Amino acid sequence: MPEALRRHIELIADLLHWTAARGHDPDTFLARAQMCYEAGAA
Repeated sequence: MPEALRRHIELIADLLHWTAARGHDPDTFLARAQMCYEAGAA
């Protein structure tokens, strides 16, 4: 796995841990992020 890809994956995992530690649902976070991504890709 390329180093840049590994770092991106670690960043996403860190953000999911961060949201959970603050009482938020990581699945909701991912769903909203995906909606924003898809809206930008359109």
